[in-house]
Amino acid sequence: MTFDGVSDGSFFPVGGYAAGAVSANVETQGVYAAVVAMKSFIKISVFGKLGILAWGADGEFVDSSGSFDLDDVDLEESGESTMVGFGVEFRPTDSIGIRGEWEQYQDALVDERDIDLLLVSIVIRR
Repeated sequence: MTFDGVSDGSFFPVGGYAAGAVSANVETQGVYAAVVAMKSFIKISVFGKLGILAWGADGEFVDSSGSFDLDDVDLEESGESTMVGFGVEFRPTDSIGIRGEWEQYQDALVDERDIDLLLVSIVIRR
């Protein structure tokens, strides 16, 4: 994630920005494992997911008073978050499926926000 902007000097979750130009560059990574329960019908399946995400973050924040790294502030730079999701798969043939799903990673990353994903994918089976 990167951003550039202008701060009015008000509070930000990782500390107070000085008024003026601000920027940030934060890199995140993670891996998750989930249990999937699926109910199949003739051409359609519905499924639910429940899992855990292990994540890490590193970055730098810059304002007119200087810069600081996530290592320089008292913030958690790694952690675990609960993952939930559900979706539907349509199978026009036995070897191809088209999925639509929603996933949410709860209280994730440094500022503990929920991350929602809407996904569309094609599944090819042999």
